[in-house]
Amino acid sequence: MCLHSFSSCSRWLATGWRLHGTGPLLLRLYGWQNGGWQTQTLLPAPDTPVTKFLFASHAPDRLLNVHGPDAFVWRRVPDSGHWCAQELYSLPLACDKHTLLPMQSGDLISLFFWQRPAEGCLMLTSDSLITQQSWQPRYTQHYWREPAVVTWVLKKNLVALCFNTACTQPANQPRKPPSIYRSSVLLWGKALNTAGREDWSAQLYTLSCRPAPLLELQFSPEARHMLGLRENRQLSLWQLDTHNRILLLQLELPCFVPSPTTALSEYAPFRNDGRQLVVPRSPCQMQLWNLSEDDQWLGGSTLETPPTLEQHANPDVLKIKFSPDGKILARETGRAWAIWHMNTDGQWHLLMQRQKKRVHCPQLLLPELSAVIATIAEGIQTRLVLHAPDQYGQLSW
Repeated sequence: MCLHSFSSCSRWLATGWRLHGTGPLLLRLYGWQNGGWQTQTLLPAPDTPVTKFLFASHAPDRLLNVHGPDAFVWRRVPDSGHWCAQELYSLPLACDKHTLLPMQSGDLISLFFWQRPAEGCLMLTSDSLITQQSWQPRYTQHYWREPAVVTWVLKKNLVALCFNTACTQPANQPRKPPSIYRSSVLLWGKALNTAGREDWSAQLYTLSCRPAPLLELQFSPEARHMLGLRENRQLSLWQLDTHNRILLLQLELPCFVPSPTTALSEYAPFRNDGRQLVVPRSPCQMQLWNLSEDDQWLGGSTLETPPTLEQHANPDVLKIKFSPDGKILARETGRAWAIWHMNTDGQWHLLMQRQKKRVHCPQLLLPELSAVIATIAEGIQTRLVLHAPDQYGQLSW
């Protein structure tokens, strides 16, 4: 079993290996040099298994990871194949989960979660030390409840914690009502205050009561909108104005949710510019919503899985993704995949479709920074097929 993380420049590759799918996770680091991947030397060599690792988005030659109870940063030694480690901090003893968030500003947000002896959360903010290529812990925030949802936008330096509180309707109601929920979103960001100071601060948004708590949240790419999924499979879409501290509800609609639930961004994604949203309405149908010039969300085209694939619709797996330019929309389930293309007339047309011979095997990839689509062609020999737009904007291979 292998986990991996590429640096933002794609020159460095960190991998974690478990031999035969079991045992401790071992960290390995490689660099692209002289036309191939060359092993990098970690000094000192890790003597404990790695549990988490990722590259800092703003500094591709800094690798963050967690070994045992300690968090480290590995820094590349110039003109060598060596990387040196520096300890950042030790994790709380009761920590069950740990999230590292290297922000675009250079700061590092660390979140710690625990369940025993009582649930809680701690957020540690560390300032970037440019000259030392490291971070210095600055201050912590304790929460004596674990948030129901945590989401973030690294390039906008935003982190949101959502807390659900069970409530009841007023006692003067003639019948005992079912429980209702109030959700509060605590938004942490840099330079949120009107004074424009480059510092971290928080804003609290209390949402209207609803009959179901929030289970998931995601921001649009530019953090102008926030999308939430409730336990009753209802989506809520808000417009976020941090300058005036306004969270305006713009849309509520039902959503098909795959089971087991995957990340909301995987089956209800925004387009890269944040002006289009895909919402699955059923295992075989999805609808596009478009943001108008006056900032209103309007229902658009409805795309349906071709009849030949309907019998293969699998609600257990559903992933939907835009291409970087927003002109290609891909949908993959455990049994089939399909690709739509938006023509120059603004209409969506089915471009290609395939049924899978190997169920639940991923066969579709849209790179983050490229218009190329990679698919797996099954047959006597398995082939990787690359599809790219030609001079007329049409996909070819």
